[in-house]
Amino acid sequence: MPDRITEEADSKELKHAHTRRDGKNENMGRQSDRQRLVNTNPSYMVSFYAYMNTHETNPGRHQTLIFDDVKINLGSAYSRNSGLFTAPGNGIYVFTWTVVADEYGFVYSEIVNNSTPFGSILTNSQDVRNFHTVTGIVVAEVNKGDEIYIRTNLNYAIKGRIVSDPSLRTSFSSWKIDDI
Repeated sequence: MPDRITEEADSKELKHAHTRRDGKNENMGRQSDRQRLVNTNPSYMVSFYAYMNTHETNPGRHQTLIFDDVKINLGSAYSRNSGLFTAPGNGIYVFTWTVVADEYGFVYSEIVNNSTPFGSILTNSQDVRNFHTVTGIVVAEVNKGDEIYIRTNLNYAIKGRIVSDPSLRTSFSSWKIDDI
């Protein structure tokens, strides 16, 4: 069981009463009984958020996407060079990725654990002159050393660029929610 810190909570108040000579009670002070669980186990300190710094102008099938602009990387488990998140420990993790398709374009992408896809999305603006953004989110049991990454799908072609600029970011992130 992870280490937990308890804090006192506002929801319950313990009042220490003092009886005056006239029989009335008087508050001598308040002690809060609020309890908030804060995880202090270092194995929980795993999270990252990264996005593509530029457009992917000619994405191919089965191509690993590289999210090279890393904004946070607690636990140093994400590689900006390979695009791989290597799990530093067993646990339950949340993964989310967002893909922006170019005008009149479409992109099939999937999240992969050790070469096995376990989630996929289609970003499709094929019939409109707009960028389209889709986000996938999965919760997964991951083992130490597993490599998680985002890639384009092997079986479906891609049309147009994968867009990433300051107003529309193609991104990848994760955070650990529990040990197993």
